[in-house]
Amino acid sequence: MIDKAKMIDGQCSKISSLADFENMIGDLYEVYASLFPAMAPFWTSIVKEERKHAKLLLSMIKLAQDGHFFYNLDMMDTKSIEGYVTSVKKGLAAAQQDSIKPVDAIATALSIEASVVEADFYKDVKSDAPEFAIIAKHLISDTQHHADLIAAELKKLRHANA
Repeated sequence: MIDKAKMIDGQCSKISSLADFENMIGDLYEVYASLFPAMAPFWTSIVKEERKHAKLLLSMIKLAQDGHFFYNLDMMDTKSIEGYVTSVKKGLAAAQQDSIKPVDAIATALSIEASVVEADFYKDVKSDAPEFAIIAKHLISDTQHHADLIAAELKKLRHANA
């Protein structure tokens, strides 16, 4: 039989990794906002939502610690999450060299958001906590919205540069 405390710790660890990932995305977009002041409102609006995502995920940790379970959370491949974190780190490294163009920033952001949408992290995860369905719905719809906004911005930039 699985030790309940170990299971809760494992769930909290995975959720914490996802919250860290959301914050890293926000960090990247903050760098983009500072590099491209004309686009700062665009980036900062998404940063706020990424920070909100991290807080929502951290609220799931509290739910787990209060005894609620997240079923199928183990289906989220830790290696995949690490791969997404690596892509954000690469984006941060490139951005901090001040050698990227706005279109590169947008393309990187679109790649990140589209990958998260495609991974569909929350599709199979269920919980006995009623709040989870609301949290998952927000995370899924917000991320899709980010991908759509960023894709539209990329199209606009490419059209302007054509």
